[in-house]
Amino acid sequence: VAAMSPATQRRKIKIGMRVKVCFEFKSNKRGQDGKNIRYYRWCGGGVTRVGPEGKQIRILYDDGTEENTVFPDNEIVVDDNENGNHQVPADAFLPYTLLAKQPAILMAINEAN
Repeated sequence: VAAMSPATQRRKIKIGMRVKVCFEFKSNKRGQDGKNIRYYRWCGGGVTRVGPEGKQIRILYDDGTEENTVFPDNEIVVDDNENGNHQVPADAFLPYTLLAKQPAILMAINEAN
């Protein structure tokens, strides 16, 4: 998605896409520098609303919480890998290398079945 402009991302985001959002937490434990240790956690959810021009989206997280947020954002990734399934096509957000490999992957899956 890094190669996709923010304007293109706003045009392509759709209700029903799965996203992962990275949250930063501080631990009570302290590191060698004396500061609280920070850790990060990816939380999955689905897009339930896209605002005008795609500049804001609402995310319903898998734990039931909701959030309205600016889109695109460095902490938000459109991704259904180990994160449920997109309800709408999300090919625009796939890296080109994966798109190029899709027919071969699909053939391998079909041959296995």
